[in-house]
Amino acid sequence: MLVATGAGHGRAQNAGDAEAARVNEVSSVLMGLEIAMLHVAAMVVASQRCGYGDANGWMRVVEAIDRRYSFCATRDPYWTAAVERAFAKQVPEARARGSSTGMGSLAFELLLPTATRQFDAKYASGACSSFPEEMVEGDAPATARQLFNLGRDPAWIEATCDKFYPASNN
Repeated sequence: MLVATGAGHGRAQNAGDAEAARVNEVSSVLMGLEIAMLHVAAMVVASQRCGYGDANGWMRVVEAIDRRYSFCATRDPYWTAAVERAFAKQVPEARARGSSTGMGSLAFELLLPTATRQFDAKYASGACSSFPEEMVEGDAPATARQLFNLGRDPAWIEATCDKFYPASNN
């Protein structure tokens, strides 16, 4: 009987709560994505420049995020709208180049120049020997390592989209 009491107000509040939860989820994912993709980009640069690790393995993280984003965006257009807002400049540029407009690819392409500059500024003077190899070969920061592992799990790609990273606490 509590459901029937104030049903109109409850629906409006629940719609607002659902929208707020959605905004929070997308915001959380995008903030975490920036941190993770900067690390992924740094690992790709280190792999390419110094032969540490496997750049293709890290690129699979980008591809997995793109596949997960595509899966969720087909079920909830809010994801597409949020990503197009977050990457307002990059989306049209990617489309013009015929590149992916997936969330992982957009973030990676945006952050790769930054990662390259940071790598050059921090490690160029000492060459590859000054880059801590354990960043590539050992334990990567938690968010990037979690994405790397999730990217290996095909069940994650098609899991329910109530949380982008269902295996995490976001």
